[in-house]
Amino acid sequence: MTVSHQEHVSSFEAIVNSIKYDAEVCRWFEFLIAQPAVSAQVSAEEGTARAYQDIRSALLRQRVIFAFALVSVAAVILSKSLWPILAVPFILYFWLHSQKVKAAAVVAVSERLIRRDYVPVDILSGITLFQLSEQYSKKYKIASLVDKIYCFDRVKRYSVLVFLVVVMAIWTVAFSWKAALVMLCYYELIKAALMTTVVYRRLQ
Repeated sequence: MTVSHQEHVSSFEAIVNSIKYDAEVCRWFEFLIAQPAVSAQVSAEEGTARAYQDIRSALLRQRVIFAFALVSVAAVILSKSLWPILAVPFILYFWLHSQKVKAAAVVAVSERLIRRDYVPVDILSGITLFQLSEQYSKKYKIASLVDKIYCFDRVKRYSVLVFLVVVMAIWTVAFSWKAALVMLCYYELIKAALMTTVVYRRLQ
């Protein structure tokens, strides 16, 4: 990709849309705006205080949902009944709803932060999303979006390897739909766990 072409592939709207629709980009900006140096500057601004409150509330709900999901998986393993499976649609619904609320709040704060730091916003036409994240990472001394994506993908690859090995072992001995369901839940919980604050901030 040439420099002259790259100068026109980014814009303020494109960056905001990436935060809005790409889960990993949104998660990094959530990580960014949670930094004390950032939140101290923008949390008091009009409109952002409510967004920060929405983020905190959504995080609390997701911790409860995540704990309930772990209990449900344990119940499937330990019990011989099917009732724990009935919890899956409710877990997914409340998780996705909380994620939607949190993402909207993250977009609102991130948009305010970028507008403040890049005036006029037209200068972002010469800055890619990854370059923007590098600039913020140097400014606030945090891991960049590229660093987080690399670490996230590496852990997912290891998880997939373990997942495949265990599934093949189960299939060789005797197929069990319960074991397969548990392994699928394991993989999805690994991905969800990687997005939690306590884990994500250590991915570097």
